[in-house]
Amino acid sequence: MARIRLHQLRHQLAKLLMPIRVPLARLHYLAPMRLRFQGVFANRDAAVAAVPSKYTVGYDNDNVVDLNFDWMCKVAPWDYPVILWLNKLLPDNPRLLDAGGHMGTKYRAFQPYIDLSAVDWTIYDVPAITRAGETRAREEGLTSLRFISDLEGCDTPDILLASGLLQYLDMPLEALFKQLPQPPKHVILNKVALHDHDTLFTLENFYSGLVPFQIRNKSAFRKELEKLGYRIVDEWEIPDLTHNIPTHPEVGSFVNKGFYLTRI
Repeated sequence: MARIRLHQLRHQLAKLLMPIRVPLARLHYLAPMRLRFQGVFANRDAAVAAVPSKYTVGYDNDNVVDLNFDWMCKVAPWDYPVILWLNKLLPDNPRLLDAGGHMGTKYRAFQPYIDLSAVDWTIYDVPAITRAGETRAREEGLTSLRFISDLEGCDTPDILLASGLLQYLDMPLEALFKQLPQPPKHVILNKVALHDHDTLFTLENFYSGLVPFQIRNKSAFRKELEKLGYRIVDEWEIPDLTHNIPTHPEVGSFVNKGFYLTRI
């Protein structure tokens, strides 16, 4: 009972102090470029418009292609639910579209844990990344990897994997699915940024560039998945990827979650 009361008092105190915290938090804009997240915007266009001209915008730029590549090729704790479901699905569903798959980071990370010998693994990403990805794959002899920057002519995959894509995607999820001949039967989403407030955009700092980053409303996202014709079979939260936007404490923190979906 005392613990509940203490939590309530903390919540009330935080609410009382918010009018003071908000203007102080805006002072972060005066600091050098070292905040991971900054700014709050109603849509992606507004976020892009706020990027100073000295910085590049988004992933389709050579200066961010190699950023964190070696780290992303390692298995993180939040990858294990994805590995579990791929192990269950891939034997009977060998065509996989890795949307936002960078230069094949998950393919490299998952190789020790999944038999990928018979998997048709296609990576869909922006042109700067797919160009670099093709070069790396050729140098490493990874002949089973295929790279595309356009979904036109792409066959319907058995599995669509989108790990860390949705926050950067420059179109609604529905629009992505409509570019495929048919919606995929199985969908695995990971690192989806969600919170209880309205959907918004912020800017993520890549030091040499800034990337619009979407944080979706939790309940609206679930309704979107249902509208697209999918049922949530499994979901997991990623506590290590809970963040806030230092310049805007009033919007609170956001979490990252993963989902395995099947077509209804």
